[in-house]
Amino acid sequence: MFSQVTFQAIEKYNSIFKFLLLVRRTQSALHSLWSESMFSNRAVKRRGARGEMTEEEADRGDTDTVTQTRQHMIFLVDNLQYYLMADVLDSQTSALKAKLMKTSSFEDVKNYHDQFLTQVQASIFLFDERVSKCLRDTMSVCLKFTQSSGLSSQLALSTAFSHHSFLLLRLLSDLRRQMAPTSLAQLLTRIDFNRFFSRKEKANLFTSDKISG
Repeated sequence: MFSQVTFQAIEKYNSIFKFLLLVRRTQSALHSLWSESMFSNRAVKRRGARGEMTEEEADRGDTDTVTQTRQHMIFLVDNLQYYLMADVLDSQTSALKAKLMKTSSFEDVKNYHDQFLTQVQASIFLFDERVSKCLRDTMSVCLKFTQSSGLSSQLALSTAFSHHSFLLLRLLSDLRRQMAPTSLAQLLTRIDFNRFFSRKEKANLFTSDKISG
């Protein structure tokens, strides 16, 4: 029985850390891309001053779109990472420690630990397949973006990210309305302050659909 409980706990830890590592890897890749872009932008400016810019570099409209997408990706992933570390892990770990300090019962410890793992899984959306899939898809697009070098592919990934980020905001908003007040409201406030991004992406999608129609 004990080995079965231990195995279940390990499985829960595996699912939690798998998602946490995906977000951390995406954050690291995006920040590395930002650093590389800063050096690249300085080189472009120097070539521009000498009149040596390529046609692709001179096309500022598409380049600005890619730059804005990169900044939005970093903003979204950084705030998601903060939510996971501070609002979920730190708060849930502190609550678990407080409970453990008040008991010497093995059964209580086992139950509190299981409740901790379940609460963490719920707080990082592992029990909501739609939100979990959207988050994984969003991280996947971000990682592909960091590995892409061509402007055309980056523009395509920018469009994909717009769709995924808008869907994520909509799913999280729907989820918040179904739940009691939680730190999810804080996450939404951070990643969509004054509903700036949701309104922007909604307008972009409307324009895109209108053009394609």
